[in-house]
Amino acid sequence: MEELQEMVFGIKSLKENDTDPQTGKFVRRLIISSTKANVYLDSELNIEYVVQDSIKIDGDDEVLNRAASLEAESSFIPDESVLMSIRFLIGKSYSMLYAEGSVVQANKLLDLAEQKLAEQKRNYSKRWYFTTSIVAVGVCALFLLLVWIYRTQLSGVVGENAVHVLLGAFVGGFGALLSVYTRAGQLEFDATAGRELHSLEAILRVVMGLGGGVLASLAIKSGIIFNISGLAHLNMPLLLLVSLVAGTSERLVPNITKLIEAQSGK
Repeated sequence: MEELQEMVFGIKSLKENDTDPQTGKFVRRLIISSTKANVYLDSELNIEYVVQDSIKIDGDDEVLNRAASLEAESSFIPDESVLMSIRFLIGKSYSMLYAEGSVVQANKLLDLAEQKLAEQKRNYSKRWYFTTSIVAVGVCALFLLLVWIYRTQLSGVVGENAVHVLLGAFVGGFGALLSVYTRAGQLEFDATAGRELHSLEAILRVVMGLGGGVLASLAIKSGIIFNISGLAHLNMPLLLLVSLVAGTSERLVPNITKLIEAQSGK
């Protein structure tokens, strides 16, 4: 008898690796197969369900809408095992709703799925953002090293001041990375925006750090800030330190800009 698939109330009982005759979908992970409902994950880990026409549950629209929304939000997850675990929970809410008739228990399962999904959103967002930031700053580090090694030759070509500004710019890139890590707990992440957008934002943050380093270096070299006792021309550590802070701080660059505007208005 177990080898026979019985038709019960119009719903055919299923096993994993079967093909659902009512949807044509492959049953990759079976969640429930009962006389009331079949719920499973198909080959692409989408949630599929078939329910008796006679079953009517008050409040099921809210559960179904919420479950569909969570399923759509989880689409960004590239790890199949993680995606399967979250969608299995969402699918269990369907089975709890139609097999047990419990809206309350279905919502509890969706609460748990939502919690796990929010955790994965934060994890993937931070991973994408920080990985791209590190790669971008690694490029800055390479150029910083090259400029430092060949600073004498470069000075003969573009001038010493230009070399100092380049050094300040790449140090500003390091400042941007420091800013990202020190403000990690305050950053708002949403993995549903996609990896590309996170990477673009991370690159733009490093570019802002480069710009801050350039601005700080130019301000020091031109004597707009720290124009005392020859520091503007002789103290390279000061230039690099201010460039680093300019890449890190979101306040220093606007303040330097105001100083430049004030000098220009004189």
